[in-house]
Amino acid sequence: MQLPRRSVRSIQELPSIYTAFPVHYKAVRTHSASTASNSARSPDIEDGLEVVPLEHDSIRSAPIVSAYLDEKEVFISTQGVPEKPLPSIPSSFWARTWGKMSIKYRVFVILGLQAFVLLTIGMALLAANSRSTNGDRSEVRDMSGNDTNTSSVTSIERGTFAVPIQLAQQQSSACLARANESRAWQCAFDTVVQLSILPSVGDSLKPIMMTLGVPTNSNSSVHCGQQAPEIGLTELKALNSTGSGPQYQFSTTYDRVVILREDQLGQELVSTPPPMQGQPKHTIFLPGQPLWRCTFNDTLLEGLVYTEEKDDGVRITPTASNGASPQLPFKLKLVEQRTVSASAPVCKRVVVGPNGGLEDGGNSVQLQLSEVPSEPGSDQDEPDTSCQCQWIVE
Repeated sequence: MQLPRRSVRSIQELPSIYTAFPVHYKAVRTHSASTASNSARSPDIEDGLEVVPLEHDSIRSAPIVSAYLDEKEVFISTQGVPEKPLPSIPSSFWARTWGKMSIKYRVFVILGLQAFVLLTIGMALLAANSRSTNGDRSEVRDMSGNDTNTSSVTSIERGTFAVPIQLAQQQSSACLARANESRAWQCAFDTVVQLSILPSVGDSLKPIMMTLGVPTNSNSSVHCGQQAPEIGLTELKALNSTGSGPQYQFSTTYDRVVILREDQLGQELVSTPPPMQGQPKHTIFLPGQPLWRCTFNDTLLEGLVYTEEKDDGVRITPTASNGASPQLPFKLKLVEQRTVSASAPVCKRVVVGPNGGLEDGGNSVQLQLSEVPSEPGSDQDEPDTSCQCQWIVE
């Protein structure tokens, strides 16, 4: 900014004023015409730039002393308010220790923690494995104990045997409501079934299995009365009975089939039907003859095996004749009963075919039942309304 030039006469003398001139400036002397004496005369003053000191203060509102304040620029530096840093958050002992550790020691600590975790997991797995091994050993000991207990049971003879079925010791057709349909439940008599006990004696670790059915050397002709049951592989379980009780037992269900002549079903009977022993023995039917085939689904069949010796202390040795299977060497009890939960029995008309089999003959009849499911708390003196058969083979 260019300062104005004015006469030096108008400038008052100040002790603190210092006048500086440029190097190329030539002095020009000025004399006051109004000055009368040398004593009152002002010293030689030259025109130039005027420098005035200023008083500075840190307080922004304090007055500033300066000459010709309206002709000068004043700059006052401002100072920021000092700020106090916030205190640091307190840290735990482990955090302070971790912060002081070097990177190498930190890596060692991490590897050590991983090794500790792996060691803990391995010990836990070993403990669980040892516990399961002990449990298996205890189960093996229990099984061996059971084998010891059942060792007193006479070992049952294996093989295929012929079981002669004679007249039933007990029989009932009370589950059928109509008397003219009671012949549909008949108990087998004067017949032979085949019992197979498996496996061989050498396979003692395997469970004992049995099958029951028609002998392999019998003819396939259709006969009157109950047909031989066809029982597949069924487990023969050992019992812990003592004395003269049964040593083995099996239980299963099958579809029971009874063949009747056409005139044996649906006719009104004036009296109780005659017992089975009064009927003809296994009538053989000719091709084209109409019959009734009555089926009782899910019939329960239970068997009890007695392997004890006879009263005279001599066991029966099975013998075979004419290539047939040997006779059963021990006592057998068979119990057959219709289950209440099974479906209603049905008798269907069939016709004997040319090859001796049965062919569909048309209509069918559903038998009416009289049995009522027993309820908890019911009277125990209620009459038995079940259909059952029981045989004892000695």
